[in-house]
Amino acid sequence: MRFAAFVTALAASCLCPTVTAQQAPPATPAASAAATPRVGAESTPGWDMMTAKERDDYRDRMLAAPTPAECRRMRDEQIKLAAERARNRGIKDVPNARMDACGE
Repeated sequence: MRFAAFVTALAASCLCPTVTAQQAPPATPAASAAATPRVGAESTPGWDMMTAKERDDYRDRMLAAPTPAECRRMRDEQIKLAAERARNRGIKDVPNARMDACGE
């Protein structure tokens, strides 16, 4: 009886890797998920000149952008606003973002 239990356990342990090896690979993220806008200090010019509420509103708008073109439009709007705020504060240039917010 012990031998039969041993053989069953041995067979199960040998079959488990085979079963898991035959499973389909994990699905890759959808194209829309890969193109999710980046929002933050590294990808938003003038991030440090925005209030917490403005940052939250900007993040919500960017994440809700239906198309890459709309994302770029909102990014360009933010760049103009940041440049205007910088001029008002006597800052010559707003540093460029290190990463593109729209994933280009």
